[in-house]
Amino acid sequence: MADEDKVGYRRPPKSSRFKKGQSGNPLGSSRKARMRQRQQTLPLVDLVLENSQGLVPIREGDRRSTISMKEALIRREAALAIQGSRLALKSCLDRIDKAEQRKLAEVLDHYQAYRDYQDHYPARAKACRNRDLPLLCPIPMTCTSTITLSNYSSPVR
Repeated sequence: MADEDKVGYRRPPKSSRFKKGQSGNPLGSSRKARMRQRQQTLPLVDLVLENSQGLVPIREGDRRSTISMKEALIRREAALAIQGSRLALKSCLDRIDKAEQRKLAEVLDHYQAYRDYQDHYPARAKACRNRDLPLLCPIPMTCTSTITLSNYSSPVR
């Protein structure tokens, strides 16, 4: 027998060896294994959500109160950032920046809606009058709006 034909420890038969260019498991993990893995991760998600919604007792000076876990974590991260943790500082600044951008987008959307309402009100009011329908919205000239605040204090006419 030739040297290559020997079968034994660390020398499997030639017919069962991996072919060149093929991986050991071409189909990936089995379906059952993937399902088991998916079932194990779902309860973890539930646990994380439960814990994030729970209340945590805190003490600020002489005062004691309870806050949500999310708020406690945000406060802790802010405290670490103030103490000089670079990672906490970057995370805090990123979170604040995203929150400010979301708030600005929301305010701009409200302002744009107000401006559209003000611009299109005469045509809508005329259409309601032509159909003998009551006006169900305030007159825009009696409403005030700035880029940060909208106030609709007019009575419905």
